[in-house]
This record gives sequence, structure tokens and C-alpha cells, in this order.
Amino acid sequence: MKVISGFPCIGKTVLAKKNIDSYMDLEFKETATIRGMSNKSMDNVFHAYGCVVEEIYNSDFYKFLFVTDHPLMLRELDKRKIPFTYVIPDITDKEFMEIYRNRVIHRDDEDWYARIIEPRLDMYFVNLRYVRSIRNSEIRYINTQVPYLDDLLEGD
Repeated sequence: MKVISGFPCIGKTVLAKKNIDSYMDLEFKETATIRGMSNKSMDNVFHAYGCVVEEIYNSDFYKFLFVTDHPLMLRELDKRKIPFTYVIPDITDKEFMEIYRNRVIHRDDEDWYARIIEPRLDMYFVNLRYVRSIRNSEIRYINTQVPYLDDLLEGD
């Protein structure tokens, strides 16, 4: 089983719905779930989420398990030594970033983009450095040549 920690709106849910017998999207809605929580409570929530991820990973039932890219999830994967691929937009590809922005806004709206995506983009390099420091991680990018997760996973 391969674990994919990916940015929102890269095609995780669509791919899992098309492949329900072999792909699992462990949707979490973490932004809404942890809103207003103390740091300790957030840690507890992600610890519990990490337990679920670990159980599914150890079952080795699915070909792919999709999880959030939230930094606390990245920490849980690291703590549990679960190998994963971190899939993020290539922010140097300006054409793709415009396509991606429009995709997000079309799926949700401008407010959702501002609340969910912009903070991730603000933390882009911090999270990238952290993932690079994790032994069992790999980083892959979506861009104009590979615009969706489906394109990236072809052949895996």
C-alpha cells in the first residue's frame, strides 16, 4: 500500500470514488474539525487520526491510501514511520497555479481558497523542508504536464 499525503483539490476524492475497491480517501475535514481547539486537543485529534491511518496501512488492503497534507498529519506519519508520498502543486509553474486556483474556486469558492489554500501556500516551504527531512517520504509535484493525482500515479 502507498500512502499519499496531498494538497486539497488534486483529485484524491475523485480518484478514490472511481476506484473504490483499491483506493481509500480518508477525508478528515481537519480545518473545521480542529477549529477553536487548543494545541493539546489538536495533537490528540491527529494522534487518533494517525491511529486510523496506521491500522488501514497495516491492513495492506488498499493500493493507495489518501490522507491530508496537514503538518500534524505529516508529523503522525513520521512518528509512526509510515512511508508516504507528499503531493503538492509546483508553485514555480505559474500557468498551473492559475489553473489550480480556478479549479479550487470552481469546486468551492474564493473564500474557501483564502481559508484553506492560501495558508498552505504560506507554509509551502516550511512543510517542504520538513518532509524532505523525513526518511520514508517522497515528494512529487502536480503541474501543467501532470495536472492531477491520477496522472501522477499512472503506472504506480
